[in-house]
Amino acid sequence: MALPAQRGDFFTSLLFSLHLREITKPPRAALETGILATGMNRAMPRKPKKISPPSRILFGMKTSYARAQRADRFPRPTLRCLPPTFARCGQVRLQSNWRTRMPTLIVNGQTHNVEVEGDTPLLWVLRDTLGMTGTKYGCGIAQCGACTVHVDGVAMRSCSVALADVVGKKITTIEGLAQNGVLHKVQQAWLEHDVPQCGYCQSGMIMAVADLLKSKPKPTDADIDNAITNICRCGTFQQVRAAIHAAANA
Repeated sequence: MALPAQRGDFFTSLLFSLHLREITKPPRAALETGILATGMNRAMPRKPKKISPPSRILFGMKTSYARAQRADRFPRPTLRCLPPTFARCGQVRLQSNWRTRMPTLIVNGQTHNVEVEGDTPLLWVLRDTLGMTGTKYGCGIAQCGACTVHVDGVAMRSCSVALADVVGKKITTIEGLAQNGVLHKVQQAWLEHDVPQCGYCQSGMIMAVADLLKSKPKPTDADIDNAITNICRCGTFQQVRAAIHAAANA
């Protein structure tokens, strides 16, 4: 019966095999360059990474070698299709032409030259550029009517009217409705019937009613319902209706 191998012989053979493995292992640098790699795991030589030289940027009297960004990384368009008032469909002009043209607005009988983009809503030109804050912003989608003004005598909601579409036309705001210090008959009826509560929407309401009485001096309740679609969040619609009939009979 054979005796089992001594424990010392087992550990001796294990250490010898580990030592043999270390001395036959190729160095890491050789594997990376692919000189000593063999079999299916042949390492491919690495391509050296190209590093572009830094660009020189002058800052006053000093020179910085920081890497500069391309100037055309985010190119700005230089051409723009103008609104149909000044350009036919498909015609392209330089954007700078609109700036140098200085569009002219006729507001309450006065002429104003404004340096504003042509697609800017008329409401913001009146409020921010000309400082006429009587015209109010309500919804921005031409639904509430708080921004109503007259363009060539027709009530329009200025939040959805582009500046380019009203250049050269006669614009009337709530500031220009009274003439020579005398209130318009709609304004007078509003005071007599104590229509406003918060008053925010009333400037647009008055402008819409003034246009209605111009086309229909004696409107019926059905005419008022069809023409006056302005929204009053305070719910003064009954006072509005009474004031409209009073203004029509004035």
